Amino acid sequence: LYRAAKKIDSCQSAITRLGLVATRNLVMSFTLRSLFRPHTRQLKDRLQSTWRHSCQVGAISGVLARLTRGLDPDRAMLGGLVHDIGELPVLQYLDEHPRQMDESGIATILERLRGPLGTFVLKSWRFEDDLARIPTQVESRHRDNGEAVDYVDIVQVAHVHGLFGSSGMRGTPSLAQLPAFRKLPISKLGPNASLELLEWSQAEINAVLRILQA
Repeated sequence: LYRAAKKIDSCQSAITRLGLVATRNLVMSFTLRSLFRPHTRQLKDRLQSTWRHSCQVGAISGVLARLTRGLDPDRAMLGGLVHDIGELPVLQYLDEHPRQMDESGIATILERLRGPLGTFVLKSWRFEDDLARIPTQVESRHRDNGEAVDYVDIVQVAHVHGLFGSSGMRGTPSLAQLPAFRKLPISKLGPNASLELLEWSQAEINAVLRILQA
């Protein structure tokens, strides 16, 4: 995507070509993969499931942002990757304090805490507010902050897209019910057209997933 006529053969040249913002986003994306290595199989499966979903939401967010004027696709992808970052400290705590807990118990705790904890983590990492508020607001289905599309809108729509075909779709509103979706330019084509658009972009999404999940 960023290749030039001149061969890039050093880290400095690569950073110059990418730009500092894109480089920062990429470094953060790859770093997120290695933050936590749980010891128990149950938590390991949960973390891997969360990371796969986050990668998918990140990839879809990048595509949606590219189709929305005024938003940076790389920044949108990063927002998608960190929308569930609040699960990390909860799983870290459970891993360090083993106890008998079934999957439903873990799911209940994560549902209650991941939003506020995610925003707390991102603020402590000095993320700008437009990304830091994503974990808290991404599941606020009726959120509508006005006419301008922001990164919460993008990630929220990508999050719903990422749930299609999974058990997590139960109780989730349709795209047409989301104020965030109705603000996006692609909404003018209708929810079905939005799905078709992402199908057409599947090769691009898969390419991003291969990089993030490598």
